[in-house]
Amino acid sequence: MDPGRERRELLGRLISSQVHVELLTAFHSNPSLMESLEGLANKIGRSREEVEKALEDLKDVGLIEEHRYYRLNMGRDKELQGILVEPYGGLDEQVEAAPRVSFNSGVEVLDGLLPDGIPIPSSILILSDPMAGGEVLGFQIVGEALRNGRRVLYLTADRSPREVKRFVKHLGYDVDFYHQGRRLIFLDCYSPRIGLESGEEYSEDPFNFPNLSMTLAGLIRDLKADQSGDLLVMIHSLTTILEGSELRPALEFYRNISGKLESAGAVTFTHLNRAAFPAAVIAAVEDVADGVIELKIEETVEGINYYARIPKMIFIRHETRWTPYRLDVEKGLIP
Repeated sequence: MDPGRERRELLGRLISSQVHVELLTAFHSNPSLMESLEGLANKIGRSREEVEKALEDLKDVGLIEEHRYYRLNMGRDKELQGILVEPYGGLDEQVEAAPRVSFNSGVEVLDGLLPDGIPIPSSILILSDPMAGGEVLGFQIVGEALRNGRRVLYLTADRSPREVKRFVKHLGYDVDFYHQGRRLIFLDCYSPRIGLESGEEYSEDPFNFPNLSMTLAGLIRDLKADQSGDLLVMIHSLTTILEGSELRPALEFYRNISGKLESAGAVTFTHLNRAAFPAAVIAAVEDVADGVIELKIEETVEGINYYARIPKMIFIRHETRWTPYRLDVEKGLIP
């Protein structure tokens, strides 16, 4: 069977319902979990019948083992992760493609991985381990975009706009100047999420996808770039959106808004916690994106090491090998 088709069929089986996703997430968050059918049903708040049906599907692909209790087959899980999250070519090669319209981010670590720049327009996923600096990379990208004359729309669901401005300012960017001049516009999804009134012109519940889509569509029209690439969008984060809603509506929202932003000539960066979801969910999100920036940490006796790579980037040469970087308190990600 064609590997691409095999991957699509496997992915479809693993996330065919929200119950499948919730079971995978439960086992992913605790790989040593061993639980009865009734215990699993209680754990995820679903009926016994729903859970039993989903478990049979997961057993069929060898991911779940049943003895007296259900448990994750960690060997098979690792094998499936290799199929699902490494579909874009070898890990130790530089992928080449024909040049297209692009720009340099101004962030040295990122530009070193993308010698021909970031494609315009595009939808790019920042897939990061916790504490690997994914959010900091986003702040750097935003600061450099503003410094180089681009407009930025920042959808924030994880922090208040005030906090975002504080962190970007800490990295040396005059963010208040750009905010006052409407070069930086926030769509505040954080305040409605925690029950506070927003001080921003635009705010929306991050889990009300119809309203959020309409608000974003209106902003896209108002901010439509004079030329492709003038508008940069930062979505922080898809992790919060996925954790607070069912997978399929959240994925559909991400797919639709990515398409609308690309049609408007925007470059969109979306954050996702690399450790928060099972491989099938990560793979489904990666399939929507044009490119993936991946950050990870490795703990050693000497301390924490940081690595970045680009496993996927449409139409642009990109470095797939893990490349070390440093995380500096004052400067952000540096080589």
